[in-house]
Amino acid sequence: MVSDTVTVDYAIDLRLVADVTNAIVTGDRYAESSLLRMTTPRDMSFDLHLPIGTIDVFSSRIKDIPEDKRASWRFHVVRNGETLDGIASAAHAHVSDMARTNGLKVDEGVDAGDELVIRSPVLWQVRVHGDSGASG
Repeated sequence: MVSDTVTVDYAIDLRLVADVTNAIVTGDRYAESSLLRMTTPRDMSFDLHLPIGTIDVFSSRIKDIPEDKRASWRFHVVRNGETLDGIASAAHAHVSDMARTNGLKVDEGVDAGDELVIRSPVLWQVRVHGDSGASG
């Protein structure tokens, strides 16, 4: 498989990698990797294989997430019709935390294309991006 490669030496959840590169994570996509779970090892170099042409977007978006939070925080690009409250609910996050993290007011609207960093457990991924039918 042809891909762009970036080497990391910190833990990062592969679903976050998918979030920031607009990729879709499927079980078999990473089955051939050396990982036994969806997170890269801590304190060890690991080559992440990104979709072709996504190194710049990965680098730009990942810088907004503290390195020690990359195994648990998430990233979301707002879609048409989504609200901060709806995204927070789907992410099992507090609206006030999301607003503060992203420099927004709690009652402020978000627009399609806005990029949000989410302090949240990784469980939200299935509800927002999975096949559950939820649009977040």
